Amino acid sequence: MTLFCKKHPLFYCSLSINTYLCGVLIISNIFIITVFTVMKKLLLGGMLALAISCLLASCANDEMAEVPMNEVKEVTLTTRLDAATRASVADEKLELFYTVYDAADGTVVAKNTAGLQAVSFEGNSSVTLTLQLEKSKSYDIAFWAQPEGMDCYDLSDMKAIKMCYDRCRGNDSRCNAFYGNLFGLKVGNSNNVTIPLKSPFSKLEVLTTVEDVEAAASIGVWGTEMDSSITVSGVAGTFNSLYGTAEGEAVTASLLPGAVPTETRQIEGVDYRVLTSDYLLPMQRETVEVEVALAHSDIEGKPLVFTAGRAWLNKGEVAQLAGRFLTHPIEFDATVNDWASVNAGVSL
Repeated sequence: MTLFCKKHPLFYCSLSINTYLCGVLIISNIFIITVFTVMKKLLLGGMLALAISCLLASCANDEMAEVPMNEVKEVTLTTRLDAATRASVADEKLELFYTVYDAADGTVVAKNTAGLQAVSFEGNSSVTLTLQLEKSKSYDIAFWAQPEGMDCYDLSDMKAIKMCYDRCRGNDSRCNAFYGNLFGLKVGNSNNVTIPLKSPFSKLEVLTTVEDVEAAASIGVWGTEMDSSITVSGVAGTFNSLYGTAEGEAVTASLLPGAVPTETRQIEGVDYRVLTSDYLLPMQRETVEVEVALAHSDIEGKPLVFTAGRAWLNKGEVAQLAGRFLTHPIEFDATVNDWASVNAGVSL
């Protein structure tokens, strides 16, 4: 409001200025109050948004803490031999070997090199091992068990176990071994898995009749302490224990001489003596050619060598070649210079 005073112009001016300043102050206060109110609302909104963000982050962190991607869990695996397989190893102590593969790319995650020694595989014996594996992955595992101290097999690669037949002695049950596998193991809150073990080999027996052995002994071909060995063409040289398959090219296996077994067999009422009993890795859908060599420490000269024939080998089965191999037929290596030199006293 402006007051007019004609008599006092100065008063008029002063009064006008004061009135103007009052208006400015009022407007300034209103502006400050308005700005403060807006800032207060913005501050409260920001604090609320920050609180919500923290709450969401806390929930997310709690959820991640329950199942972290690289969490390690304990897995218990038990390997076991079935009744028929246990009988083949009797009281032998076995060593268990394993290799763990990442199921996604096949890389090796873990393996043992020393072997886990087991108790005698009698009754319901088994071998148990505990592994620490990441929960976020899936695994394939290959197993191999063999008699303690056996070196007939090269286990540096469980997907390509090499058969070292030249280290195996004939007629030795310790040359038997067993494999198992586990695919797609996913680690959970509780893992306790049992894996059966079975033999990848075929057992090959060469039999001759008891009558044949007696006839051979009468002419000095058979003795009390005989050694025998076999050479078999067409067997497998490499085994994949993860997939349970023979791989690679067929090879010829020549085993070291071993003491002739003392067991007998009866086939269709005929009694046979076991000449050789060996474990061989069969190729798929292939027959093998079998040659046997018999030797005796008391008999001078070359070992008695004969061809036993062809056999069909199947994994986990026993193949038998039976006949009269010692005295029928008899092969001679002879050189006749003239008629007078022939010994007329020899009768056949």
